[in-house]
Amino acid sequence: AGCGLNLQSASDAIMMEPLLNKGLEKQCFGRINRIGRVGRPTVHRLYLSGTIEQRILELDDDVASRWGPRIVEFLRSIVEAVNAID
Repeated sequence: AGCGLNLQSASDAIMMEPLLNKGLEKQCFGRINRIGRVGRPTVHRLYLSGTIEQRILELDDDVASRWGPRIVEFLRSIVEAVNAID
C-alpha cells in the first residue's frame, strides 16, 4: 500500500525499491512534477547488485529492447488499416 505525499518543494526523489509495475512507477514519478513546481525534479534509482530485483530489471530492459520496436510497428499497421477504412 502506498501513501500520499505533498512534494511541491522536492527537488530530488530517491526510488529505493523498484516497482515491477512500470505504469505505477511512471505515475509515482509524474506526481513529483506537478503544477506549481519551479524546475524539474531529479529521480534517482538505487538498486543493489546481485539481487532478484536487478535481474528482473535486466530482463525487463531486454524484453523492451526486443519487443518495443515490434509493438510500435504493429500499432502503426493497425492505425494504417483503420485510416484505410475511412
